[in-house]
Amino acid sequence: MDVGINPAHVVHRAALAAAETVVLVIKPEVPDLAQTRQWLLQILHTLEHREGLNREEALTFMRARVRIVYNMSLNRAHEEAQRVLQRALREDGLTLHLAPHGVLPLVPPALQQRAVNSDRVEDLFVLHYLRHREVDLAPYVQALVGLAANLVPTVPEAAVRLGLLPKEGKRRRFVLFGRK
Repeated sequence: MDVGINPAHVVHRAALAAAETVVLVIKPEVPDLAQTRQWLLQILHTLEHREGLNREEALTFMRARVRIVYNMSLNRAHEEAQRVLQRALREDGLTLHLAPHGVLPLVPPALQQRAVNSDRVEDLFVLHYLRHREVDLAPYVQALVGLAANLVPTVPEAAVRLGLLPKEGKRRRFVLFGRK
């Protein structure tokens, strides 16, 4: 559920309170890192002042639920972005140690334009890949399925059935018997 970026809003607070997992999807760029830092501080403030939790309870709540996902990452750009984010969180006294739970690779600009500016559902990356098997979308689709599997363990099985992932063949086991 995409609830926006205002944790002080009543709908947002209700969603956070009920959430098992909160996924923050960010680009590995300074503006997104700054916005994520601010958003995490707002969540902490909201949990402390509007929900009545003490700081450690609020941090425990956040540690258990908040997951970072980097989107549009090219050549491992997310690694440096992660270091910058963790340093900034430490400066704010937030001991969250949020490890990336997913990295979605950068999709070629021509495919991005078609998906972003289209009102056709068929232009969504996953559906476009399913129909046209564009090689440039395969890493994105595989990464997205991997991310979704963290949240819903049956996603890979469904992805194989839909043809998004290849079927794994039966593995043969060889047993060698021998005498000395």
